[in-house]
Formats: sequence, C-alpha cells, structure tokens
Amino acid sequence: KKKKKKKKRKKKIKRDKFIDFFFSKVLYYIYIYIYIYILYINFHFHFHVFFFIYIYFLKKGFFLFYFLFFFFFFSFFFSFYFYFIFFLLLFFLLFFFLFPFFFFFFFLMLCVILYYIFFLLFLHIHNSKKKKKKTKEN
Repeated sequence: KKKKKKKKRKKKIKRDKFIDFFFSKVLYYIYIYIYIYILYINFHFHFHVFFFIYIYFLKKGFFLFYFLFFFFFFSFFFSFYFYFIFFLLLFFLLFFFLFPFFFFFFFLMLCVILYYIFFLLFLHIHNSKKKKKKTKEN
C-alpha cells in the first residue's frame, strides 16, 4: 500500500511540473510569437498586398483609402489591441475580394506557429535529457 501511494505522488509531481512548464514557457513564447507575427504583417504583408489595392482605389479617386493607408501603417505605434481590432476590420472588408489568398496566408501562419510549438517542445525534451545525463555522471 505504501508503494502505491508513492507512485501516485510521483505522477502528480510530473503532471504539476508539465503544467508549470506549459504555462510559464510555452504560452509565453506563443504570445510573443503572435505579437511579433502581427508586427510582421504590419510591415511586410501591408506593402506586398495592400499597396496595390490602395493605388487602385487612389486612381479611382477614393481618398478614404489614402487615409486608411497611413492609419493602418501608423497604428503600429499606438497599441497592440487597437491595431489588432483594426486588422480584423480590414480582414472582413477584404475577405470577399481576396478569399483564396487569405485562406492560404492563414494556413501558412498556422503551420509556422505549430512548427514553432513543436520546436520548443523538442528543445525542452532535449535539454531535460542533457540535464539527466549530467546528474547521472555527477
């Protein structure tokens, strides 16, 4: 009976360690990565796609889109949440025009995030194995 209790205790400790690791390290890196990726969208994605859309509307005389161009670009300097809401609004505006492109873009984004998560987990497992070897040697 005493041995069974010890085994249960070990399982609980392992689970608690995993939960601590996940909420302290993995989620932290995921949030940082998403934040950096949204900043990446602001500079890279904006100039590749929206630049041509704005030129098209400017030629037709829609000065509202000229205002949106600078608003979208400088929103980076205000706040993350405000920018994210504005990006969502733009996404819904352009969803009907560029549906296949957006589908492909978000599929790529999902793949990169998943790759990043698995890479972090691999690094954690690899480092924990190294630590175990060092403790055995000592």
